[in-house]
Amino acid sequence: MSTRQKGYKAGIAWSLGILGWVLLQQGDVVTARSLLQESLALFKELGDRQNVAQSLGGLAWVSFAQGDYAAARVLLEEGLAIFKVLGNKWFIAACFVGLGAVAAAEGEWAWAAQLSGAVDAQCEAIGAVLPPPVRAMYEFATGTARAQLGEEAFTAARAEGRTMTAEQVLAVRPPRTR
Repeated sequence: MSTRQKGYKAGIAWSLGILGWVLLQQGDVVTARSLLQESLALFKELGDRQNVAQSLGGLAWVSFAQGDYAAARVLLEEGLAIFKVLGNKWFIAACFVGLGAVAAAEGEWAWAAQLSGAVDAQCEAIGAVLPPPVRAMYEFATGTARAQLGEEAFTAARAEGRTMTAEQVLAVRPPRTR
C-alpha cells in the first residue's frame, strides 16, 4: 500500500470516527456504533494503535449509552491497555472516566470514587481539562458515588484513588458480576 493510499484510508477512518462521536452525542447510537466499528477496522488495518484505542473508547461509550455496561467495561479496558503502552495520559484519564461511569452504573460506588480520584490526579499532573461530554460522564460517576456512599466514605475513596497508579486502580476493581 502506497503512502497516498494509507493517508487516504487514514483520513476515511478518522472521518468515520469523528462522525461516529458526533452521532453518539446526538443520540443516534446505532449509526454511531456502525461508523465507529468501520473506523476501528480501518485503523487496525493501518496498524494505528492510538486510533484503534480511541475507536474502542467510542464503542465503549456507545455500549454504555445502550446500557451494556459489561461490553463498555471490556472495551474501555482494552483501550486503556493500549494507551498505557503508548503513555497517553490524557486518554488514560478518559478511560478512567468511562470506567467510573460503568462502576457507578453497576453499583460499584467505592471503585467509582477511587476512579474519580485517579482522574483528578491524572488531569492535574498533565494540566488537562475534561471536555463537556467526558465531564458529563465524570459528573455522573462522582455524583452517583457520592450519593450512594455518603460524603465521608466518598471523600476517603476518592483521596485513595488520587494516590494510586493505573495498575493499582485496576487491581482494586470488583470482579464483573453481570
